[in-house]
Amino acid sequence: MMTKRALPYIAIGSAVLLAPLIGVFTARLSAAAPAPSSAKVAVSAAPLSTSTAAPMATDFVGVVLPPQMASLSPRADGKVLETKVKLGQAVKKGDVLVVFDPREREHDLAMAEASLKAAKASAGAAGADLAAATRRASRRNSTVTVGDQKIAIVSGEEAAQSRFEAQGAAARAASAAANIAEQKAKVDQLKLALEQTQLVAPFDGVVTGLYFEPGMTVHAGDAAARVVGGKGLRFRAAVPEDSVAVLKGKAHARITLEGKLLMGSIEQVAPEVEPASRTFLVEGPVDNGDAACGGDCTMLAGRAVRVTLAP
Repeated sequence: MMTKRALPYIAIGSAVLLAPLIGVFTARLSAAAPAPSSAKVAVSAAPLSTSTAAPMATDFVGVVLPPQMASLSPRADGKVLETKVKLGQAVKKGDVLVVFDPREREHDLAMAEASLKAAKASAGAAGADLAAATRRASRRNSTVTVGDQKIAIVSGEEAAQSRFEAQGAAARAASAAANIAEQKAKVDQLKLALEQTQLVAPFDGVVTGLYFEPGMTVHAGDAAARVVGGKGLRFRAAVPEDSVAVLKGKAHARITLEGKLLMGSIEQVAPEVEPASRTFLVEGPVDNGDAACGGDCTMLAGRAVRVTLAP
């Protein structure tokens, strides 16, 4: 059994043995701890950069056109009998371009006149039926006086039936009259079409289109020939919708055509965007067009150009 006198010696011995270990642990902690630094960190501020939008383009794709253009079409269906001109041929105002066969139109006119006569006959019969129905209704709706009483000649049902018959006759007469007007308009149209069995040039120019050959049928409204003419040139440019602001303050145009610089004046600007291409059309005359095309500007019609808008 350990005595109380031995306890101090044990404590002193333990302290002696642990002292080196405590020193080593303390040294390692001191080495791991970072040393305070007195160095200053330099902070630099970069200047803010401001970017500006790219300037809006002022040049656009365009086309040159002759001052006058006309697509000619017949008023009624007809078969081409003869073409009097060729593509590229120069023509004078009034020259015959296309001749239509009048026989079909003569036949159509004869049929229309017969239909008009039939309509007039039907209208006459309808008018007679109306007059008879009106008189019959008047008789059946009349009364006789017996003493102080008025007595109907026929029953109320018969009187009402006569009134309905008169109203139906009036409607048929009105329909017959409308049919007369329709047939008369058709006759007038065919008479005019028969007078115009030829397509003529509306002005001096050049034939740029012949769309039907002899024997082919042309329907009313279909273009059968095209003529362009006039002196000088016009330009037309398409300005995209997102660049419409560039039109403000612009009154002139520089047109580049096959390496030549032409000047033009802005005469027309479309008031609304073209739905398909989402562009605004700008158009005007070319100032020195005659010099550029050597007096025959029709040959340049349809050429693509670069149009630059300017104040």
